[in-house]
Parts: sequence; C-alpha cells; structure tokens
Amino acid sequence: MNKPLISIIVPIYNSSKTLDMCINSLLSQTYSNLEILLINDGSKDDSDVICKKYVELDKRCHYYYKDNGGLSDARNYGLKKMSGDYVMFLDSDDCFSKCCIETMIKIIDFCNPDIISFNFTYNLDKLEQNKVFEFNEKSVISTNILYEYFIKEIAVTNRCFKKEIVQNIEFVKDQISEDVIYLFKCYERASKVYKSDSLFYYYNQTGLSITRSGLSIKDNTSVEANLFVVNECLKNHKEYVDFSIMQYCKSMFNIINKSVIRGYANKESQIFYKDKIKEYCSYLRKNLLLILFSNQFYRNDKLQILVIAFSMNIFKYIKKLIMRDKNEKIIQQKSI
Repeated sequence: MNKPLISIIVPIYNSSKTLDMCINSLLSQTYSNLEILLINDGSKDDSDVICKKYVELDKRCHYYYKDNGGLSDARNYGLKKMSGDYVMFLDSDDCFSKCCIETMIKIIDFCNPDIISFNFTYNLDKLEQNKVFEFNEKSVISTNILYEYFIKEIAVTNRCFKKEIVQNIEFVKDQISEDVIYLFKCYERASKVYKSDSLFYYYNQTGLSITRSGLSIKDNTSVEANLFVVNECLKNHKEYVDFSIMQYCKSMFNIINKSVIRGYANKESQIFYKDKIKEYCSYLRKNLLLILFSNQFYRNDKLQILVIAFSMNIFKYIKKLIMRDKNEKIIQQKSI
C-alpha cells in the first residue's frame, strides 16, 4: 500500500521569530511523505528569507508569496495548491509534536476516518513526542458527528482532513473565528471521525498580538459566523439547535468580555457596540438556564455570565478588580 501524502498548509505573516520552530517541527516528523506549503501572506519581515532557506534545504517545502489578504485568504491559497491525500493546518507561530503525523497515518490505517481530531497544549514541554497509538473503537464516531463539532474546541489546526472532505469549501475572508463555518461544513460532510485525546499541537500564545488589541468592528464577525451555524441547524439539523445557540451565546460572551478587558479599538467601534453589548447581554439573560446546564461552557464562564445577567456594572467592577490584581502580581514578579 502506498503511503498517503499529507499536505500541511502554513500561512505566514511577519513570523520570523517563530518560523524556524514551526517548520523544523514538520521536518523532524517521524513520518516523511509530506508536502509543506509555506504561504507568505505579504510579510514585511525576514519570513521570505527563512522560507527560501528551507526550500533549498528540503524538497518537501514549497514556497508561495502572495499579497496580504489575511489568514483565511492564505489558507484558501494553500488549499488550491495542495496535492495530498489529506490536509492539515499549522499556524506559523505554533508547532506539531514529532510523532503527530505518523499517528495520523496509523489512525487512517486503523479506521479510514474523514476527519481526525486531537488536542493542543499551551505548554511546549507537554507535547507528546513519542506517542504509541492504541487502537480504540470507542474513539471512532460514525453517528451524531456534529455533536463532536460542538463539544470539542473549534479549530482546524488540531485536525487532519481527508482531501474529499475539504474540496470546494473555502474559509470566509475578513472574518474573526474563521474556523467556525469552515469546520461546520466539513463535519456536515463527514461520515466517520476519530477523536484522539493526545497532545500533538503546541499553541503559542505569545504570538497572538491581535487578541491583545481593543475590540474592533471586525471582531463581531465571530458572532455573525455563529449565527450562520444557528440558521443552518434550524434548517437542516434541528436536533443540534440548542448546541448551536450555546455556541452563539459563547461568541457574544467573548465580545462582552473583551469590551471590558481590552476596551475599544477606536471611537467608531465604541459607537458600533453601544447597542450591541446591550443586545448580547439580553440574549445571554434569555438563555441563562440553557447556559448553566450546558457542557459547552466552562464553570468559570458560567459564573461570569450569571453575573452579566444580573448586572453588567457589577461584572465590569469585578473584572477590573481581577485585572488590577493580575497587573500588581506581574509588577511584583518583575521587581524580584
């Protein structure tokens, strides 16, 4: 049997500080039949030089430069260039464990799933570098597949997709939470999913400068994406309507939370969200019982939403106290 070719799409934008770590995690994989698609989305740093270095070093690396169009546009570009039997996505400030793709191949040989999901960690030392795959029939999901979509974290980076599943599906451009709609459409097509608990993906939080900026109008596209899923479930998957509404509520909570923690990107954003925040608070209040009994929310988030439902002013006050305490601890640590 021929070894499947695995395409890995790496969208790159000003990633020179982390790009070596990212690409080396692919070149050091214990499975070798790879196609590494380095998509430079108009970087202004040394990413171009670094990518060209690896193209010279390893013929599995293929480099493409394009004008800046955002993460979704770069991924779509990579999907058009891929020729693998399966595709995976790796962000340029993150990395895979070295046995990640070999384990994907073992799972493919075991049950031939359309999608394989695995877990991620924020701690590089916790990556499972020498995982021995254990055959587990309970991890094979062939019914209620959308349940796994709603319960597991929504990200394409900790998944492996069969080529046929992703064909003609594109990421929505200029959208925050771009994985929401894309992943939903992939799960709609899938007839078999394998769910692994292994930690194969390192999620590098230090590279997420965009999440530390103030709330922008574009951030609201995450709510719009989740509303799309709600409407699709109302039309085609009525048994998952409550799950989709909880996901929709979660996106609203994230907007409210960020407005308090980060403030607004500009005056235009502040005006835009003036009535939106009130609307989102009202919607969370309306669905409070569902939220409190849902397994899609962490306990801490449920408590915060409970406070929001009671009083937004109290929520702001508590958040500011927590933030002040965190800042004081950081200052103390730096002075030691």
